[in-house]
Amino acid sequence: MMFLTSVLTGGQWFLPVIVVLVAAALLASYAKKKKLAKLEKVLNILGYVFMFLLMVILWIMYYRKEMAFSSAFIYTAIVIYTIMSVKY
Repeated sequence: MMFLTSVLTGGQWFLPVIVVLVAAALLASYAKKKKLAKLEKVLNILGYVFMFLLMVILWIMYYRKEMAFSSAFIYTAIVIYTIMSVKY
């Protein structure tokens, strides 16, 4: 199984991230069905934190000259728009 993650990402972090995101998605659908507002809010915040961390990683990659400015800027704009459009 490590060979699969090495081929896809060059590291060993890909599979655990996918497992965590799938678990969060399953929990979100369960919370929506059972109308558990607090759990939905916690999962939304977890998603926003994940998006923010990914944004920071993209900017680090840009400053290390591993990514184009346009990609980092577009993702940043999407993250800001998504967070600003949230209505609680």
